[in-house]
Amino acid sequence: MSATHGSSGRMLLALALGLAAACSSDRPTEPEAGPPPFPGGLAARAVAVRVDVAAGTVTVLDRSPAPAAVTRAAGASFALLGANEIAATTSNFFRSAVGQFIAKKVRIRFDIAITNRSSVALLPPTFPVPPVGTSAVLLFPFATTLTGGSGAIDASTDWDGATLNFFNDVSCSSGTKSDCYRWEPYPAPFVAGSTTAARTVGFDVDPTVQSFTTYVVLSADLTVPGAIAGTVSSPERGPLGHVTVSLAPANRFTGTSNTGGYRFDNVAPGGYTVSLSGLPGYCFPVAAKPATVVSGATTTVDFSAQCPRIAFSSSRTGQTEIWSMNADGTSQTQVTTSPSCCSLEPAWSPDGSRIAFFGPSTPNMGDVFTIHPDGTGLTQLTHTGQDYEPGWAPDGSRMVFTSSRDDNNSSLAGEIYVMNADGTGQTRISNDEFEDLDGAWSPDGSKIAYARWDTDASDEKIHMQIFVMSPDGSGQTPLTDLSSDNNGPAWSPDGSRIAFSSDRSGTREVWVMNADGSNPVRLTTSPAGGSSGQPAWSPEGSRIAFSQASGPPVQGVSPFDVWVMNADGSSPVRLTTDGSSSGPSWEP
Repeated sequence: MSATHGSSGRMLLALALGLAAACSSDRPTEPEAGPPPFPGGLAARAVAVRVDVAAGTVTVLDRSPAPAAVTRAAGASFALLGANEIAATTSNFFRSAVGQFIAKKVRIRFDIAITNRSSVALLPPTFPVPPVGTSAVLLFPFATTLTGGSGAIDASTDWDGATLNFFNDVSCSSGTKSDCYRWEPYPAPFVAGSTTAARTVGFDVDPTVQSFTTYVVLSADLTVPGAIAGTVSSPERGPLGHVTVSLAPANRFTGTSNTGGYRFDNVAPGGYTVSLSGLPGYCFPVAAKPATVVSGATTTVDFSAQCPRIAFSSSRTGQTEIWSMNADGTSQTQVTTSPSCCSLEPAWSPDGSRIAFFGPSTPNMGDVFTIHPDGTGLTQLTHTGQDYEPGWAPDGSRMVFTSSRDDNNSSLAGEIYVMNADGTGQTRISNDEFEDLDGAWSPDGSKIAYARWDTDASDEKIHMQIFVMSPDGSGQTPLTDLSSDNNGPAWSPDGSRIAFSSDRSGTREVWVMNADGSNPVRLTTSPAGGSSGQPAWSPEGSRIAFSQASGPPVQGVSPFDVWVMNADGSSPVRLTTDGSSSGPSWEP
């Protein structure tokens, strides 16, 4: 092929091949009216195909080993590949009559299939830049040598890249001989060890040409190993060290550092699954994650593990105080130290920074307080001595609570109130002749569920019934009927269900129903003489903590402890054993 090599063409070849070895004994010589000699390293590594026009044969020449391809940059390795990385097979030699396609020329055609001899897949090239719209590896005839006879040799239009538009520089234009080449595309990715289908290439030669050698080179990106890296942390606990991270199907394992980081290097491009094991017992399991590794790149896969604590009240020291513990029952720690009895009904704020609770403000009277989980920052929010059962709005800006500050038909019955998180703006939102209690804000902030004492007209008995209403007190709607006592509503994190306590089965148990009151399902089975209640959902909704009495009252006091179960009621586990713990609330 005739060509005139400009400075940019020499730079491209030097960049890709500057460290290659000198040419082999089959080094091409300058053909008549052809280009100046090509870099010897490229000639040494190219696939050489000898075409004997007179004999009608095409032979791929054996080449002595040559230096490996020179690569550029991290990521895909940019290279022009020759006999080290590919092998060629030829077939179907064809020779036309003189002038059949081009005046005074003979067309030579043959088929060529290539095999990927490397250990990695080959990708479409990014250097040199392929023609627009091309997504293939490109075989091109960078040089020819005349080995018998005389005359000119040019690549024909049988190459699919029939215009001279590969290995471009500013002097390249269709039909102009320069440092631009015809090319043949082969499908990519070109998998290691695979062989392509044969494709037809050709040359137009003078009738006086008896034999020639063409040197073909494949332009492709070599895939190179990548990496997978990330962190394992908990919103409640921060970085999690010494967690086992597994990579499949590579069957590789590593551990997280003290800062929660991990890394897998030398990972072949492809799809993987990254999973965790060995999380602390107080953390919830974390689902495995898919990861796709791109040649030479680092794929980031971070994990966030829920490791919440549970606040609860306990009288184990002789006085009822707020405590906290891990979700597996470990590290039980006292939070409050009250001047008098009692501190109970903890409710963790949505941002995890504070715990609201009912605490003593004066002897025999109580109000709503908040405190930091470490026991500091005690703040009193109400000052009537008759306020209890605090619960947070989902954005943490307001609270719902129960107060008996207003005489309700001279009964001191409680009503539902709301206030700002700093205690201002205290507003009553329920008003009826019976007691309202157990307010719980829905996750979307649109409703408050609560329990109301009411009279069943059929038997004139007073029962607790669960209602919902808007935060302004409007739209009060019952979710349960008056045939049993139902209280302690707790919304699931997604707002679709409500857990509650009910004696409809004969004993008081934890139940769950849809947010509209439909499809009630019993979750617990208390021991003989016992009962269960005060359900609380874990932040991600997979578990429910609750209080359960392990037997009948002893001297008027039921031996309650905190338990946790799966959200379907399975696998209940007792977390406390002091017999005086209840009212669990999860750290968000």
